[in-house]
Formats: sequence, structure tokens, C-alpha cells
Amino acid sequence: MTRKVPPRVVLDARVLRGAPGGVATVVAALVDHLPAVAPDVPFVFLRHPDARGPLSRAPNVTEWLVSGDPNHPDSLLRLGAWLGGRLGPDDLFHAPYRVLPLGAPAKSVLTMHDVMQIACPELVFPNPLLRVLLAPYWGAAIRSSIRRAGRILAVSQHSADDTIRVDPTSAPRVRVTPLGVDPVFTTLPEAEALARTNDLVPDGRRFFLVLGGGYPNKNHAAAVRAFARAFTAADDLHLVIIQRERTFPEELARALQATGLLSRVHVQSRVGLPALVGLYARAEALIFPSLYEGFGLPVLEAMACGCPVVCSSLTSVPEVAGDAALIRDPRDTDALAGALRAVARDEALRRDLRARGLARAARFRWEDTARRTIDAYRELAPWIP
Repeated sequence: MTRKVPPRVVLDARVLRGAPGGVATVVAALVDHLPAVAPDVPFVFLRHPDARGPLSRAPNVTEWLVSGDPNHPDSLLRLGAWLGGRLGPDDLFHAPYRVLPLGAPAKSVLTMHDVMQIACPELVFPNPLLRVLLAPYWGAAIRSSIRRAGRILAVSQHSADDTIRVDPTSAPRVRVTPLGVDPVFTTLPEAEALARTNDLVPDGRRFFLVLGGGYPNKNHAAAVRAFARAFTAADDLHLVIIQRERTFPEELARALQATGLLSRVHVQSRVGLPALVGLYARAEALIFPSLYEGFGLPVLEAMACGCPVVCSSLTSVPEVAGDAALIRDPRDTDALAGALRAVARDEALRRDLRARGLARAARFRWEDTARRTIDAYRELAPWIP
């Protein structure tokens, strides 16, 4: 007699294999918080063979080893069939990376971080030839995924609105599940912040911080141009750019050459988490001039560390920043430069932004994201208590 397996929630967590990025941060938070928020729900996490050990040791978690990249066409074409041979009729599947495999069960949840490939493909595929080759595939894959998903979790209201613009029929199935900020991002004593970062930025050096992947939507060249316009060499201020991938893209290199700031702009490919928290704690401000974001986690991370924020007025960024940042049009170099000068020269403004930022960041908790996610699961799977 075959033993009946109770229904499960299956989360594709294969992105957790060491590479940094916003999607990996979101999935890691779900892996950490979902089992605790719903202790009576059996979870299955799909784990990549390259991941370091178990993703979770929670008693209600099982892990299945599955190779492949969740964002690769092979997953779109084959993972659904693989799941079909293992999932029961009441199991729920969650694809947290924008694409839902073909043949995925009807009880499927899709996380939409953004629809950049459709809304602004030039920011995803700056090479025109690659854009011609890849944008049609991604457009079709995303539209198909939105159409087939039982519920769609948008990480911001902006992401929800963009998703509905792509497919108006999705509106009744979209739920907004704002992201959180990890407690590791916190204020530090001055001595500890310096100890964590002295090898990156010497003691006594004032600097602004830029963070993110080196992709066109991050608009790091705009930060360089605004910094150059805001400060002369006599100001003795520096700019530290942490690019998680694609260090020194062509546009950034051109901006550095044009402004003549090579001696005062320092680009790092990546830093460890303790050092990043230390940089946030020491920086005059985070500059976040993004042209398009689905959410914008660095804004909250900086605020949680007491770092003032100068950020973009576009897409989801003002939604995340609220009234706790200096919000400027990232295409307006003079406006950005004016905000940077104000932060550098006005200690009262810095104190106000720190206080507002700390209060703002405290409103975004991963536990709340997990609870909203469980609420969406429950709409498709009423067996979830």
C-alpha cells in the first residue's frame, strides 16, 4: 500500500549558489523565514548541486538537488515536466525568478521583480545585436509566465503596475509583497566601521558610496558626472563604487576619463558583507541614480545602517525611499550634484536623513514578506493553515 504524501510547497531556490544579487537576496530571505512563519507546512527547496550544503535545517524542509539555472531557457522548457513526475495534485510550486517553467502545475506562484526586458530592453541588452536576438525570447517567456501563474507576487507597487501593463488580465492575480532588510544591516560604532573598511578607505577620507551590478539601468556613470560637478579637487571628497558584476563597463570608463577623476574614484568588484555594512556606516551618503528598479534594496540597506541616501525619482525607488531620502531625477546632473553638495556641507541635513532613514528601514521586515507570501499561497492551496 502506497503511503500518501501530504501536500507541499515547492520553492525553486537554485539561485542560491554563491552569486550576489537582488534575486538571490530575496530567495535567501524566503528560505530563512518561510519555514518559521508556517511551521506546519511541508516545504521542498530545489537546491543547486553547487550550493554549499543544505539551504535549511528547519524540520519542515526537504531539499531536492536539481541542476540548471532558474533563469535559463532550459529551465523554462524542461523543469515543468520534471516537476510533473514528482508533484501531487495539491502541491504548490513557487518560481521566484520571473520565469515560470512550461508545464508547471496550475497551483503556481511567480515572483515578478521587474519587466525590464519588455519595458526597457536597451537597459538589459545594451548591445543592439544581442537585443535583437534575446529580447523577443525574454518578452515571450515573461508574458507566458504571467499568463499562466495562479498568483503573481510583485515586489513593489511599481512592479505590480508594470506587470499589469504587460498583461492586463493578470490584475486579479497580482499581490504586492514588499521586500525587507536583513538585521545584519545596522548602525556601527565608528571604530568598528573603520576596522572593517580601513583597507578599502583609509581613516579620515570622506566618501560617497555607489552600489550595484554594473548594468546600464544602475546608471553609475551619472553618479560620476554628478560627483564631478558637485566637488572640485579642493573638496577632497572621494567616490567609492562597488560593482557586483561587470566592473568598469564602457560608459563608466568613459565618464571617468571625461571628468578626470581617476584619482578620486575607486571601483571595487565586490566586498564582503561586514565591509559593506562598514562602508554604509562611514559614507557621506549612498548615491543610487537608477533608471529602472523593481524595488531597490540598497536604499533600505543604507538607511538601516544610518547612511543618508540620494536616490532616483524613477520607477520603484521613491516608493521604497519614502520621505527619508533626497530624491532627484537621475537624468539631471545638476539636480544630483546639488543634492550631493547639500549632504556634504550640511551636518543637520545628514542627521535628519539618518533619523528618517532608520525609521523608514525599520518598516520593511523579511518576516512580513514571508507572511504575505504565505497569504498568497493560501489563496491557491487552502490546505495551508
